[in-house]
Amino acid sequence: MILTPLVHAHRYAGLHPLFPAAFAAASDPALSARPDGRHALNGDDLFVIIESYPTRAASEKRLECHRRYIDLQVVLSGAEAMLATSVHGLSIADDFAPGKDLRFFHTPQRLLTRFVVEPGHGAIFFPEDAHQPGCHPGDAPVPVRKAVFKIAVHPGQAPT
Repeated sequence: MILTPLVHAHRYAGLHPLFPAAFAAASDPALSARPDGRHALNGDDLFVIIESYPTRAASEKRLECHRRYIDLQVVLSGAEAMLATSVHGLSIADDFAPGKDLRFFHTPQRLLTRFVVEPGHGAIFFPEDAHQPGCHPGDAPVPVRKAVFKIAVHPGQAPT
């Protein structure tokens, strides 16, 4: 898991061949003008999902992970807390459904890392990073607009 201001994202560009394109799109001022929904950037290898929602209590959210995609989550407006931990040792609540890239976990007994993501910052979650985004940054709901970049772990590989 990486949390970084987008102005420093270039430091991580060498970690994956699609990171430079994702970071460029995440830093584009026109990003916030896109409507909610999925937008192709490079076919199934790189796309962005724009979402608008109120944050929820962490107790209402579940830890999740992905196997085909790395997430780059960028808050466009508002702020939200995210929780994260390694997937190792977690108990699976809902496993990957056929054709889906999403696994949910039961809340573990161990302490989770909690951080607040504000506009201009991005959180990168790799397949081994269980994450719980969309949580209240304080005690009450906050309206959030967010871009979730889906970056194929293995670009060019057919979706499973």
